[in-house]
Amino acid sequence: WGEGGELDNGQFTRCGKGWERYPEIRKELNPVMEDNGLYWVTKEEFFQYFPTIYLGAFNMTKLEDKNYVNDLKDDIERRAKKPKPRKKVVQEEDIEDFAPLVLNKESDPSSPYKIVEQSYNGNISFAKVNKQVIKGTSLVEGVQEFRNNPEKYLAIHYQTAIAAQGWPVEMHQFTYIYQEGTKDIEVEGVSKNGNRTILMHVLR
Repeated sequence: WGEGGELDNGQFTRCGKGWERYPEIRKELNPVMEDNGLYWVTKEEFFQYFPTIYLGAFNMTKLEDKNYVNDLKDDIERRAKKPKPRKKVVQEEDIEDFAPLVLNKESDPSSPYKIVEQSYNGNISFAKVNKQVIKGTSLVEGVQEFRNNPEKYLAIHYQTAIAAQGWPVEMHQFTYIYQEGTKDIEVEGVSKNGNRTILMHVLR
């Protein structure tokens, strides 16, 4: 059923106050006040208690047949699902022989922004943040996108090992932090050999 309360608190349950408050509705619907599993709800109540709706493939005209017996079987032809190809899961122990990634982290001399790189082991704190996590996209492309758009991106951060060990693209994950919607960002636990790296656009 719903998320709870629809059978107890509704205006038009068997003992609901809505029937007395709106006699014209009672006259129109002519409800049967029996415990038969049927009840009425308003549109507002419906969407309050039933945030998710599942549809079943069933021929409702069968219910008009007085001899119909619900045998829990449907008359819909079931098609065999084709097995999906399994994706290869790359483990960290499989990436020892990859070459480090070459990331262009140089500041654009013509830009009013310069790129500041920090290594850290802590967290990134902020008063508010507008960010986007990117998975399965090349970190090389991600850093280049960040470098080319200093007005859009305040920072990009990622696990240092992705670049240092040259992880395959399917394991790449990084986070963009946007200029718009971000305020008072601070990197905690700055360390020379941190397990995470952040690149930030700072006005010269």
